[in-house]
Amino acid sequence: MTEFSMASSRRPISKLFEGSLYRIPDYQRGYAWEQPQLDDLLEDLEFLEVGQPHYTGTVVLHLRADDQVRDKHGKKYEVFDVVDGQQRLTTIVVLLDAIRRELTDLCQNALAQGVMVTFVAVTDRNDQPLPKLRLNKDCHEFFFQSVLRDDSGLGEAPIRSHRNLSNAKQHFLSFLRKKRESLGSGYAFWLEEFKNKICDQLYVSLEIIQEAAEAGVIFEVMNNRGRPITEFEKAKNYLLYLSSKLELEVKTDLPLQVNRTWTYVFERLMDSYLGASENEDQLLRIHWIVTQDPWKWAGSKSIKDRFHLRTYVSRHTELLKALSDYVQTLRQAANAYCDVAKPQVANSFSDLTDGTTRGRALLASQRLVRLRVVAPFLPLLVSIRMKCPGDGELYIKTASLCEKYAFRVYRLLRRRSDAGRTSLYSLAHRFYKKEINRDEMLTGIADLARNYSPEEDVDQFLSTRQ
Repeated sequence: MTEFSMASSRRPISKLFEGSLYRIPDYQRGYAWEQPQLDDLLEDLEFLEVGQPHYTGTVVLHLRADDQVRDKHGKKYEVFDVVDGQQRLTTIVVLLDAIRRELTDLCQNALAQGVMVTFVAVTDRNDQPLPKLRLNKDCHEFFFQSVLRDDSGLGEAPIRSHRNLSNAKQHFLSFLRKKRESLGSGYAFWLEEFKNKICDQLYVSLEIIQEAAEAGVIFEVMNNRGRPITEFEKAKNYLLYLSSKLELEVKTDLPLQVNRTWTYVFERLMDSYLGASENEDQLLRIHWIVTQDPWKWAGSKSIKDRFHLRTYVSRHTELLKALSDYVQTLRQAANAYCDVAKPQVANSFSDLTDGTTRGRALLASQRLVRLRVVAPFLPLLVSIRMKCPGDGELYIKTASLCEKYAFRVYRLLRRRSDAGRTSLYSLAHRFYKKEINRDEMLTGIADLARNYSPEEDVDQFLSTRQ
């Protein structure tokens, strides 16, 4: 292990990238910085005095000790997973690549090549580009092919993280071109000085963790200019933290389960056009209502309280089972949530093998979605999809009852948007826990609809409209 791999240190950006390759794990979200964060970075650099170091936050890395790479010249690179600091590192690479393009335009080819091989890409032993920073699976191809490559214009940016990457590139190029216009013949000197500020004067506090599970101790984003960490990410981190604290006779693969599940959930949400952080947190809440508690939800704090180490003193095998069940059912909930929330997506309800039944389930869901009052019914429909994934008829009956409820209670009589919500959540939880059967669940929905939309109220409303 090199000196760079010590547990904690400070490094300028140039030393951070020297002899190292960085990988963003697939379970992490995509690039999130927008113009305010980009402008903050540019402002810091503009006002930074030459030669003065500037601390720009903490980067947390996990060394992949078995994954060393050599370039075409035989130079060895250590490979690190970026646990925290990916937004900052990605932004700096995009900015330096924009500077590289400007240096090339100014015929400063040696300087441009130095930026390329230090921060963007080297060449592997098959004469293929070897990226210095590889983003997660959702973002990397767009990042490398559309943002960093010289021979490719910006392609279509279908998801938010792609748009953010595209906007960052254009924002930095626009900034540099304005400088070029205003500085004239002094631009080349300014540009090299600006590059040196980034490479030699921007410092990060570097933390190296020894085990992948230790990533769970990161509960807050360390760079206060980064995007705030979501409840979904806090939940993942806490589960990884607990994984590192379990005292068991045999080492558990729970960290692998957690990481794979978060990767799967991110991809499933993205495929269903539900990649926004509010959808991630809504899924987390619905899963909790269905599997744990229909009444109390306080975000990731509920998860910490439920699975706290002090509750499982000398019972870590039991805790492991509870955590494994939580992770497994979250994956199931993600599938159900995507089916219900976005039934128009091509692969929705794919487990219903009978084409006619699947078509009716899709139609029942689409009719409910068109009423734009889906949230009160999501736990109930997710519960059914989790507990009885192959029972299309039960789902269709339930979705149809929910549609009538939504129309009568929320659309026709204009009741409050939370009318009956707690009772609906309770039905979802009790059905999942087998405390009520399907007939009792269906009757419960119908009774609630009648309670909040009595026939006389509906008749009176309709009579006033004639």
